[in-house]
Order: sequence, then structure tokens, then C-alpha cells
Amino acid sequence: MEINNQVEQRREDKIQKAVKRGDWEEVCRLLNQPYLNSLRRDRKNRLCSLNSTSVGGSGELIDTVSDKETPLNLLLKKERMTIIAKTLQELSDVDRAIFLKRSIYKTSYVALAKKFGISDKTVKRHYERVKVTLKENLEKN
Repeated sequence: MEINNQVEQRREDKIQKAVKRGDWEEVCRLLNQPYLNSLRRDRKNRLCSLNSTSVGGSGELIDTVSDKETPLNLLLKKERMTIIAKTLQELSDVDRAIFLKRSIYKTSYVALAKKFGISDKTVKRHYERVKVTLKENLEKN
């Protein structure tokens, strides 16, 4: 607490000296210093404001939120996710592991074949079969 007061006091002294010299740029810089420090802390902690203009160089971050997220679209998305989760639960452990590792982590067929002790063509067949099953269940429901 005392350090902050000392820092603030030194900054205030510098502001007063800059005012006497008529150095208004220095006054502005010193007055903005706490705000700029908070921005640096936010960047360090990877925080951003909804008013950030760093996304695409123009506009606000909040403008990047899709207008297509209507309640109906959210409900449909939730239903699709439920169907996918149910289908994945019904798969064998090997099929589920192959599908998830291949689709999410982009694990190669060769690496999966080594992990499960089967050929890479068999791994590919498992993966393709799960994709067909998921597609059929999504179209059916």
C-alpha cells in the first residue's frame, strides 16, 4: 500500500514539474500511465475487452459474435450434439478412441495402428465406419 502511495506521489510530482515547464505531452503521458499499465497487465494475463479493436483490425470484438445464434439454431445445435454424444457412447471403446483421436487430435492412421496393434487400413476402416454411423444417426433424427 505504501509503495503505491510513493509511486503515485512521484508521478504527481512529475506532473506538477511538467505543468510548470508547459510540457503538456508529458502531462498527458503521466496521466494515462495507470491506464496503460492496466492494459499491459491485461495483455500479460491474456485478457481482452469486448471493445478491443485488435480483432481483424476494425470494429469491436462484440461485433464478431454471430447473428445466426438464434434460439432455434442453438436448440438444433444442442440436439445434434446430443445425437453425436449418444452415438459415440454406443460405439466400442476402440472405435470411439480411433474416431476421437483421428478427428480431434489429427492422429495419423499409422500412429493409431501402432497404438491398437492393427493395420493402418483397419484403422481407416474403423474411422470411416464411425463417420457413416454418425451421418446416418444425424440424418435419421
